[in-house]
Amino acid sequence: MKVNDVLKTDYELMMGAKVKDVKDVSELYHRYIPLVYKHARSVKMRDSEQQSDYAQDAFLRYLKAIEYVNVEKIRDITTWSFHMVFDWFLQNLDKKYRKVLYHIGAELSYSHDEDIEEDSRGFVLHAALGHIDHSITECERVISKREFLKKLTPFQKNILNMRRNDKTIATIAKELGVSYGTIHGHLHKARKLAETIIL
Repeated sequence: MKVNDVLKTDYELMMGAKVKDVKDVSELYHRYIPLVYKHARSVKMRDSEQQSDYAQDAFLRYLKAIEYVNVEKIRDITTWSFHMVFDWFLQNLDKKYRKVLYHIGAELSYSHDEDIEEDSRGFVLHAALGHIDHSITECERVISKREFLKKLTPFQKNILNMRRNDKTIATIAKELGVSYGTIHGHLHKARKLAETIIL
């Protein structure tokens, strides 16, 4: 094997990609095409046009991932892998496509669930899907519920718990000693947050 034929490390390809070396940009991307395919399969798109859009968006996310990497913070250049960074960008792309594919709405309902961690016990969030699709696994749902609940403030959790007990916004505002608009605003923020997280 010639010296020039030795595979470059991810770090070496990243250094080339940072200075817009077309060959290195292409080689690094092709090295991670299996990862793109893996994510595309997990989203389970049935439409060929959507699949084509995903592939194009994945490449744009790839370019953004290159910009995101700070090579000066890489400690071990021999073992560093681009996988974790690119995978993170693709996970966010997947969320975007799942929201479109499954028509996630902002209507949420709350009930008791033993699986939710102790600090958020008593809440279960059900995304109002346009249709039921069992390809979204229960594991994904539990993870997204926990992610949502961790981002809520204790005050917001208290409001949602009171709503779960069928209390009106006016009643909650009176009991907590705040305005109707304050309660309504917190509920609106919670719904918007859920739209970005709940699968």
